[in-house]
Amino acid sequence: MDRELIKEAADEAGLPVCYAAWPPGGEPPMPYVAYRFSYSRSGAEGGIAYAPVETWQVELYSETKDQASERLLEAALCSRGWAVEKREYQHFDPYPYIQTIYIVTTVG
Repeated sequence: MDRELIKEAADEAGLPVCYAAWPPGGEPPMPYVAYRFSYSRSGAEGGIAYAPVETWQVELYSETKDQASERLLEAALCSRGWAVEKREYQHFDPYPYIQTIYIVTTVG
């Protein structure tokens, strides 16, 4: 899977997007999205490897719970037929924010 396909899906949400992290001093106001490659493995059946299975993290950062941005990002990711798992974390250091992580699994 080309990381550009993940970026393309994240871009559809209409939020600022970067790979892994913003450069120092370049972070835009929230909400924004960061995505990164997590890991890969080979899909196999009957002892034959047939397709790479890749897992990506697409992370939405917001100051408060932002359901509108979540819906836009989820729709963009799910519209491609990818398996998507959602997790949410609340952080308080160095300031309060919400991190919503979408674990995206792609095959092929």
